[in-house]
Formats: sequence, structure tokens, C-alpha cells
Amino acid sequence: MTPALYPYGWQLQALRVKQWGLTQLCIDALVGGLGWRGAVCGGDGQLFEVGSPDYHHAMNGFSVANYDPTDTLVHLAYTDNGTSDGAFAGSWAIPPNSWQLFDLGTSIYRYGIV
Repeated sequence: MTPALYPYGWQLQALRVKQWGLTQLCIDALVGGLGWRGAVCGGDGQLFEVGSPDYHHAMNGFSVANYDPTDTLVHLAYTDNGTSDGAFAGSWAIPPNSWQLFDLGTSIYRYGIV
């Protein structure tokens, strides 16, 4: 997976994930003005995308499900603060066989999963 994604126009509108090394990873995007879009899942070596269907709505949050029996994932997010780095919003651990939901209440500027 790409460790950090930089959006066009200071808002992340879609997230494309190349998943490898896990049994299965599922991500659902909370898209501003549209709500939850429905989880998309990928197995080892698969490429999948979540986010705005028309690329005109910013994402405000994610639900990430880690179906791997042994690996813990960490995801992190930044919001727009008018700089090229963005403002660190937080990081969250996703233990094996569990999920994490977060809603920043504002547009996501950068996002990463490691």
C-alpha cells in the first residue's frame, strides 16, 4: 500500500489501494455530502479503489477492516491547514481480525496505511 497519498486540490477524493501480504483488507469511505459508499475489499495482490464516484466530493473518514490473523495495521490522516504538509489529525492501530472507524468531520488531505 502507498504510505502517503497526496490529493489534487487539497482534498482526498479517492483512495486506490494495492494490497499485499494480508489475507484481506476492506475499506469503506465516508464521502462528504454522499455518506458511506460501501466497503470494497481486496485480497493479496489486488488493486481496488474507494471514494467519491465522480471525484468531486472530498472524503471525511474511513472504516478499515483488517482480516489478517496476525498483522496489526496503522493508519494515519492529515487535514488541510493551508500548508503543503497538512495538519496531523491522528493515527489509529487496527489489530488483527478487527476494524477501525474514524470520521474527521472535515476533508482529508493526506492518508496512509502501513
